Amino acid sequence: MSHNDSAPAASLRRQPGLPNRACTECRRKKIRLSLMDTLDYDLTSYFLSSSIDAGEAMDFNSIIQNATVNVPFEDEIEQQLYVPEQNHEGLTGLSSNVVNSGAISLDQLYQGPEYAIGIDMGLPSEQDHRYSIPSLSGPQSPSQLQIGIALNVSPTLAQHLVTVFFEKIQCAIPVFHRPSFDRAFSYVMTGLEARNMSPEDALVLNAMFALSSRFATFGFPSSVSAHNRGKSFAEAARKIILSNYNNFDEFDSNMPQLKCLQGCILLSYYLLTSTAGSQSWMMTGLCCRMAYEMDLDTVDSTPVAEDNVDEWVKREELRRAWWAIWELDGVASSLSRRPFSINRYTMSVYLPVSDEKWFAKAKTDSAPLGVDPLSAWRVLRTSANVDERAWYLASKALLKSASEIQRTEFSSPEREEVWNALGRFRLALPKSFDLLSVNFETASFKAVNWIINTHLVLETTAIMLCLRDAVSSFPSANQVAGYETIALDNCARHVRAIVRIAQTWKPDYIKFSLPFAANLLFGPAGINIRSDVMQRLGSDPDTIKLALDRFADSWGLYELLLVSSSAAAADFCDTIKAENVEVDGPLSIQYEETLTKYWSAACSALRPSCILAPSSTAEVANIVNALQDTEDLFAVKSGGHMPNNGFASIQNGILISTKNLDQVVYDTETQTAVIGPGLSWEDAQKGLDGTGRTLVGGRLGGVGVGGYMLGGGLSFLSSQYGWAANNVVNYEVVLANATIVNANKDENQDLFYALKGGGNNFGIVTAYTLQTHPIGQVWGGNYIFSGSKSPEVLEATRAFTEHYPDEKAAIIVTHERAIAIDSWIVFLFYDGPTPPQGVFDGLKAIGPEVDTTKTWDTYYDLLKFNDFAILHGQRYLIGTETTPLPNKTVGAEVMQSYHDHFVDVGNGILEVPGLISTMALQPMPRNITSKAKALGGDLIDLPDDQDYIIFELDYSYSLASSDEKVSAALQDLYGGLHNLVDKHIEDGLLPDIYRPLFMNDAYFQQDYWGRIRTKETALQTRLKYDPEGFFQKRTSGGFRLN
Repeated sequence: MSHNDSAPAASLRRQPGLPNRACTECRRKKIRLSLMDTLDYDLTSYFLSSSIDAGEAMDFNSIIQNATVNVPFEDEIEQQLYVPEQNHEGLTGLSSNVVNSGAISLDQLYQGPEYAIGIDMGLPSEQDHRYSIPSLSGPQSPSQLQIGIALNVSPTLAQHLVTVFFEKIQCAIPVFHRPSFDRAFSYVMTGLEARNMSPEDALVLNAMFALSSRFATFGFPSSVSAHNRGKSFAEAARKIILSNYNNFDEFDSNMPQLKCLQGCILLSYYLLTSTAGSQSWMMTGLCCRMAYEMDLDTVDSTPVAEDNVDEWVKREELRRAWWAIWELDGVASSLSRRPFSINRYTMSVYLPVSDEKWFAKAKTDSAPLGVDPLSAWRVLRTSANVDERAWYLASKALLKSASEIQRTEFSSPEREEVWNALGRFRLALPKSFDLLSVNFETASFKAVNWIINTHLVLETTAIMLCLRDAVSSFPSANQVAGYETIALDNCARHVRAIVRIAQTWKPDYIKFSLPFAANLLFGPAGINIRSDVMQRLGSDPDTIKLALDRFADSWGLYELLLVSSSAAAADFCDTIKAENVEVDGPLSIQYEETLTKYWSAACSALRPSCILAPSSTAEVANIVNALQDTEDLFAVKSGGHMPNNGFASIQNGILISTKNLDQVVYDTETQTAVIGPGLSWEDAQKGLDGTGRTLVGGRLGGVGVGGYMLGGGLSFLSSQYGWAANNVVNYEVVLANATIVNANKDENQDLFYALKGGGNNFGIVTAYTLQTHPIGQVWGGNYIFSGSKSPEVLEATRAFTEHYPDEKAAIIVTHERAIAIDSWIVFLFYDGPTPPQGVFDGLKAIGPEVDTTKTWDTYYDLLKFNDFAILHGQRYLIGTETTPLPNKTVGAEVMQSYHDHFVDVGNGILEVPGLISTMALQPMPRNITSKAKALGGDLIDLPDDQDYIIFELDYSYSLASSDEKVSAALQDLYGGLHNLVDKHIEDGLLPDIYRPLFMNDAYFQQDYWGRIRTKETALQTRLKYDPEGFFQKRTSGGFRLN
């Protein structure tokens, strides 16, 4: 059922005649459970374990005993999880086949990225590995999930985190009445015996601890950064929301319901200051929806009796919740460039008073912001409320007005009205707001932070108005040459003022300010940190960056600020689209489809500002030329098999997809083929059908051409023809200056050499001319052995590499380990219908438990078959190491040491959800390197008188929360192998020879260039073709050549 088929949802209350500003936005902010599919599903781990605290753990058993998640029909979800409104158009909802028997299961709601954008694509099949999810423990039915949680945080740590919150966080996010909080949660601080904890209490504590843990002085391992201490608490809070959402609506308008909202508010602040992704946007939407359900927008529609102090205290807490959400909505909407969800023209909520008066029950009259935000200064000027935060919130109303003007076609008189209001507001500020007299004594730092924030808001408002004025100076969209000059001239004094404000800020207290102040320092489209702007204005370019660094010490804001500058990226995307290049934006089907085509789900989760898909080398050159005029980062994607985040994926920058550079042009005379980087190897091979020729390419058909070739490329055919890169006849390359050149043995020979193992440091390759080779029927498949056969498999692999029996033969030997898996999977290949006797005898003699080898009519068929090893939907980390091949005498000892280390490290993380550990042994016999040298060599430059084994090491797993743990294990794995090789060399068991790394398998933290002896040659080539370091500075990932 689509939304257009469902019954209309109830409309929000709104003042007659005024538009509801949330109308077009409520669909975007819908909090469908399926949109929370980035939550982790390990429902048994709600809280940090007691190991983080040296104190004795306090066990709150079964905080939620047998809690039930009842998920209603789709139309009920619409009414419960969206901000209600009529006449929604655009996106469709959950497809009709999701609904079953009056309920839908969490499994169905957790199905992949289609539902994350609300497009009706149907439910993915169970066989589609892209949408596989971890199993949920406990009994399940289509409509219910039984869960139980327990708190394992010592009273000492809990009390510390609460204290830290009120000292360091409440000053910026003042939502709690401290005396009431202490009474409500005294049982946590005093360490009473284990008891059940309500979901709202659990939610509040987890969300609070997620924020305060970054400032904790004990209780966390030193290896955990301040940014990451709160992750487990935040995940717990999200799971509680997921598990109990339907129950929130069953509360009356009393404290339990308010606690739920307060927990959601804190979690929203955590998410918005940590990731600035879809989760933060959705959680903010949930807060807006709950606030309207609780009538917080009209909390002061009736007065409080003069003598009813307790009612005033309670109502002030409701106001605090409203203003916190109002702030969240403003920031989230501005960052995403979407309309505000809160209708400020219909709210009746008094501005907050100071914590001191509130906690002391000193009833103080305040005033609402008013329907006209331009007159907010007048309301405060006559009010008994002199709280600095009240003035700050009033200034934010001005900023919201300026934001609306920047987004829409407001007339000049309306802009002038805001300018006038801004001037009046400055004059109306209390004398205590004079920056020359502020005093950062500990007792007053909270107040001074709000004063500084207010000034930042006012200057940012002015900058936004200046930018809009500059736009209005150009009646034609084509008249852009003078825009920046006028804009900067208009904004100059306000940008300089931002710098002066930052200079007055005492560094030690910056991190205790509202984290969103970093956005104000950053400025619209990053104007305040642009070096060219600061140089033009004669201002110090480092002051604001240093202030931002202070924020970054405690708040993960850099990603947030990248989102802030997404407007520039969006403008760039529009510019390229105007040149008739295919541009896919967020929410388009093509955009989502491209993001599904990554091997690692971590790469798929990164959301570029747009995806450019050029169809020719000339279009690529135009894109590179246009990038010279921006500061946007970009990445280039071919097949998406590289799992290192940022190498072929990007968050908020520009993704250049080569999917339309998919040509296969065969030349019968030269027997070469021009291959586009947007192809997979199976597609490239398919393009040669009927020619009787093949390419030296990937061993799994789904691997892409581009990145594989630039890393060197190891193939089943390498023992006959060298690395894949050795078979390149010509590279067509777009250089950093946007010129198009050819690199071959006659033209640009140094570039021709450097591209063979040099990665993305020299240019964007748009076409590879490759030498083809004869091919007919081939033989291949898999042998599968039990893990108990490890010693025999290791020796057979070593012997095969040493005595390489036939250059037409090739193997990859992989050990796969998980909780219920311990198997060797050997990929075998022979370039012919059947291998001669003796080629694979060493492996055959072990006795495979499964044998899938057979004769294949085409090489394409075998490559396609091998795609079973590419499992989508998991997160992947990959690393590598290189070892000289041990001789037979010491082979068992050396090979077993490598294997034991692999097993030991893997055993240490077996509990990671969905974990599969893989170690692949890739023979590198000397005949491969001898062929490579005969064909002109490459940057890898392995000697032709030595045999090696190259390790590919990878971990696949399910959840983003496991990233750090798995990354640490991977580094331990490849680092330990490196140490073992060194030790065996020291002990005389291995020769002390050159050991480069294989780029295609390397982890981003590995020192690829430090292990390559041709680095200086490559560096000189890079300096020749990219002297300004364009590809070093502007690509979002890769092995930098500096």
